Amino acid sequence: MDAYFDFPNNEPAHKTRYNQTMGGYIDPSVQFLGKIKVGFGVIIERNVFFGGNNFVGWGAKIRPSCQIGFGSEVRHSAWLAPNCTVGKHSVIYNYANLAMGTRIGDYVYFGTRSTTTNADDIVLHRDRDFVPKPVSVEDGARVATHCCIGPGLVIGKNCLVGMGSIVTKDVPAQEIWFGNPARHRGFVHKNDVPSAWMDSVVDRVIREGG
Repeated sequence: MDAYFDFPNNEPAHKTRYNQTMGGYIDPSVQFLGKIKVGFGVIIERNVFFGGNNFVGWGAKIRPSCQIGFGSEVRHSAWLAPNCTVGKHSVIYNYANLAMGTRIGDYVYFGTRSTTTNADDIVLHRDRDFVPKPVSVEDGARVATHCCIGPGLVIGKNCLVGMGSIVTKDVPAQEIWFGNPARHRGFVHKNDVPSAWMDSVVDRVIREGG
């Protein structure tokens, strides 16, 4: 059995074939705006939208009403809870976990087994309403492996969060933070930001009018 299935377009027949042969499930309402490669055993639930030129690794699970931008990847066994948004040219790495409503910008790297949270109150069995506080990871940010980001926080543009960090405060743009709890450790050099070296040729042509 092949490890991946290539979808050339959004035709329903391709989803049916995937569901029958690849050990996973893609809801008929899922929209592929362009080509996409999907691994074995993936579950993609209703009303998920892909911008095209995407990759979904084996065992990933994408819950309802998520949006994945052009050129972005959701790697092996990553989990996206409902209503997550991922911008263009971003990577959600292996076993990462995005809590409901997480907003990921463009050119973001979100590392292996890192997670976002969206609740600062345990409401289960306490007769209180759950009020989510989603995390926002802005354009160009890089979050290394095994990090945990607290509810409602903003990870600023082009910043860097180091391995194993527990983030309890907003991280300002273009700063380096790491530790438990994470704190400011330095600055990202202006020439070392993802938007400077991850742009696609197409994006550059559009932006520069070539």
